[in-house]
Amino acid sequence: MKFLLAGLASLTLTSAIAAPKKVSYDGWKTYRINVGSDRAALKETVETLKLGTWKGSVDTSDIVDVVVPPTQIKEFQAKAQSFKATVMHEDLGASIAEEADFGVYASGGVTGKYVPQPCSASYTESLRHIHIIYHFSLDFVFD
Repeated sequence: MKFLLAGLASLTLTSAIAAPKKVSYDGWKTYRINVGSDRAALKETVETLKLGTWKGSVDTSDIVDVVVPPTQIKEFQAKAQSFKATVMHEDLGASIAEEADFGVYASGGVTGKYVPQPCSASYTESLRHIHIIYHFSLDFVFD
């Protein structure tokens, strides 16, 4: 019994230590780069600056999204002048915060008409979508 309790205690402690800390992306920029013939130069830049790719792989993708921390933006911009790049997020942290902030869905109910809510402008869980569609269908069924 003591062995079981000691094992559970150590498991709890291990899982608490392994819990990831919240990462802040405030000030980070995200660039979408059309790789084209610049694959070798882009690969060298990403490896030299130790940058992460958000989507795509420099080795195999035609389009790569590169995430650049604020401390390396000027250096990246200097090296990336020949790349066909567009800025996806001026401040990735602000974009994440904006997407995380969404309003409450409220249906007009069976008697009221469906009023579109701004849920499509932000992240919404799949069960919430089902709830929205259900209420939307009720307004048409009982017309």
